[in-house]
Amino acid sequence: MLQRAEQLSVVVEITERDLLVDPAALLRAVDRIRGRGWMIAVDDVGADTASLALLPFLEPDVIKLDMSFTQARAADDTASVVSAVAAESGRTGARVLAEGIETEQHLRLALDLGAGLGQGYLFGEPAPLPRRAPEPTRSVATLDTTADTAPVGTAVGITARRRPRATPFAVGAASGPLQRADGELVVSLSRRLERQALANGPSTVVLTTIPYAFPLDTEAIDAARGVGTSGALVAVFGRDAHRAALPTLPNLRTMDVAPDDPIAAEYTLIVVSPHLTAGMLARVVHDGPEPGFDYRLTYDRGVVLDAATYLLDRTSAAAPMFGPPVNG
Repeated sequence: MLQRAEQLSVVVEITERDLLVDPAALLRAVDRIRGRGWMIAVDDVGADTASLALLPFLEPDVIKLDMSFTQARAADDTASVVSAVAAESGRTGARVLAEGIETEQHLRLALDLGAGLGQGYLFGEPAPLPRRAPEPTRSVATLDTTADTAPVGTAVGITARRRPRATPFAVGAASGPLQRADGELVVSLSRRLERQALANGPSTVVLTTIPYAFPLDTEAIDAARGVGTSGALVAVFGRDAHRAALPTLPNLRTMDVAPDDPIAAEYTLIVVSPHLTAGMLARVVHDGPEPGFDYRLTYDRGVVLDAATYLLDRTSAAAPMFGPPVNG
């Protein structure tokens, strides 16, 4: 007799190929999974370095390295992916699992890559599920690689990140002191973040909002084009953004902002990558002859991810055009 689902430790596996198709829908699905007390594993990590960009948003319990890393991979790619995975694992406690371990050499390489878990024919071939599940643990799942010689560990459950209802500027304002500056300084600081995004390459998510009062100009379009050619995902929110002369790129999304949109007065530039989490969170103020900005430039990971998640939630066709995100 099989045990009831709520008695089992369940790990839901997400394939890396699906990460960038619809990030908003993916994050909502992850919210539902976390709400059930289940854990998340991301499969085939590193097969496409661009999808590493969403690991900070998913905060998986288990990161499964693509089998190509244990079965020969170019050194540059290996270093880039392993470095990103190590950074995420170090921050969240996620376990690293190496796939495709078929020989002792593969096992040694997997251990060298920092994997604490492994799977592959070296440990045994696939077999039917047991008629009775093992006794469940109280709060964590033990992942067994099916042989005594396999690296074995315990996946650490990660607390689900609540999808914020506050706008990026509101998230920043609630988390620390604001500065007041003119537009030239705020834009200059944002351009520096864009350069950092370019340097971080294809594992980067860049999200920007342009206040409704400031239509997308040539400079903003050129900046989006530059980042869009190298980043994994770039989203631009602005007045008539879908009609702006932005390049047609598969990783570039444009969302219109209405006059009564909660972000209509906000200027935002957020960069999220495995090694950099930064955000310019600003809002237009009219208390002088020229518009100025209240702003917060922050590298606080939690603040930036909350602000970024609010915007990512609006990149789906199923998401509302504006207003608080709908709970999954």
